[in-house]
Amino acid sequence: MDGHLPNLSMAQRRKLLNQGLWISGERDTQLTCEGVPVSHLYYLADGQALVSSGGHAVAVCEPGTFIGEMTAMHGDPANGTVKLIHDSRYWAIEAQRLRDLVTKDPEIGTALESSFARNMRDKLVRSNRFILDSGGVRRPSPPGPRIRT
Repeated sequence: MDGHLPNLSMAQRRKLLNQGLWISGERDTQLTCEGVPVSHLYYLADGQALVSSGGHAVAVCEPGTFIGEMTAMHGDPANGTVKLIHDSRYWAIEAQRLRDLVTKDPEIGTALESSFARNMRDKLVRSNRFILDSGGVRRPSPPGPRIRT
């Protein structure tokens, strides 16, 4: 909590944590599904999760990573599918419960948004490295011949 939410009081941290559950997830558990609204915000405490988009692996989430943070706060569909690679330990809070909490306590919302921004920067760096190590981005097929009418 010190690294992710340093500006929150211990009481606010406890308030946030008490709204969610700690879960021991098994390998291949799907946390998000691309194009489907995110049901929970997740915090991966132990283990790893694979992120795929358009059927292609694009990143691996490591311990200390939020999952669903970009969409859980607003009810938007997931940008990718996330599945656990190994048995893992994570904390989860229902998206609506999270939205209700930050409405009642905007200071928690501000701290979370700040943490999400830092976390997203780290994810982008890891994702770029993952894509490069995996052979790079595939180029789309060239369009077919144009038919003039």
